[in-house]
Amino acid sequence: TPSNSSAASDVYKRQKEYKKKILKGEKSSTIRLGKRKKYKVGDIVELIVDEKPVARAVITKIEYLKVKDLTEERAKKDGFHTKKKLLQALKRHYPRIKDNSVITIIEFKIMKGSQHGA
Repeated sequence: TPSNSSAASDVYKRQKEYKKKILKGEKSSTIRLGKRKKYKVGDIVELIVDEKPVARAVITKIEYLKVKDLTEERAKKDGFHTKKKLLQALKRHYPRIKDNSVITIIEFKIMKGSQHGA
């Protein structure tokens, strides 16, 4: 249906924007719903956008918060201009997310020379 292709196109545009922001250093964290214990500070990870590798990065910080405790500063680290825009994106990714939902914030630093194109 047209709405599905439009939604897919919208997702693709957002993902392209995430990739640009990661490569420019404007997005230095990612937020996941729930308490994710898979990663540790110092781990080296491959950043993937739209199922394609973007760059390798080292995890510099991991913290657990409730959605209601997100700040404007946190939104900027995640590549958003405002907390409101970040919350809108989280609701798109996680439709059941609530103010008291626990989230994992993973901060990362791109490893020099590891980028896979802009």
